[in-house]
Amino acid sequence: MLHTQLEPHLLRRMKKDVLRGMPPKQEQIVRVELTAKQRGIYKQLLARHFPMLARGGISALANVVMQLRKCCAHPYLFGEEGPSASASDGTEQLVACSGKLQLLDTLMGRLIVRGHRTLIYSQ
Repeated sequence: MLHTQLEPHLLRRMKKDVLRGMPPKQEQIVRVELTAKQRGIYKQLLARHFPMLARGGISALANVVMQLRKCCAHPYLFGEEGPSASASDGTEQLVACSGKLQLLDTLMGRLIVRGHRTLIYSQ
């Protein structure tokens, strides 16, 4: 009842009504290979948690899945040694250890040259 009384006084605009020239959202899913370090950690996680996975249980499965997702993001998230002090910036080592960052590094270089604007969401 309150909504019907307030409706004539409220201005509600939809994005499709305001930005008519906006192109539709494009989404592309790109599969990326894990680096050797990531593959090793991934296998260790599965081996360590195999008995727990064999018994079942949703909470155990959820925990293992989160660990595997972390491994796919970057191996340094597991307390692995970080970039060595001998590297001038350490950025090269950070990128080299993660398949996602390797792809992102290549992709962003190309997009910047072409003048694209990017917005990156990360978990």
